[in-house]
Amino acid sequence: MSNVKDKIIRHAHFVERYKTGQANRINAYIKRVDAVVRDNLTRADMIASRKEMLVIQRNVRIEVYAIYKEWANEMNINLVDFAHSEVGFSARAIGGGLSIPSKHILEA
Repeated sequence: MSNVKDKIIRHAHFVERYKTGQANRINAYIKRVDAVVRDNLTRADMIASRKEMLVIQRNVRIEVYAIYKEWANEMNINLVDFAHSEVGFSARAIGGGLSIPSKHILEA
């Protein structure tokens, strides 16, 4: 029994490490968004018209959307891989020859 308990505790530790890694990845994207906003705000002193301000706003939206879309795509792939790994771990922990759904089924 303690062997199963040890495996579950060890697995929980790896899940925590995975979570920390994902948080660090998110921070990298947030820093990129921060840089886009900061770079565009430095041009704020040069805005002479509402039209110029709207152009800057549009550029910020486009750049930030591209960064978040990249992050969302990466996160989706990572979460499907993580879910597949977790299902596999759970099936092996329970035993009994449970079938593991494919990544495509998990993603759906």
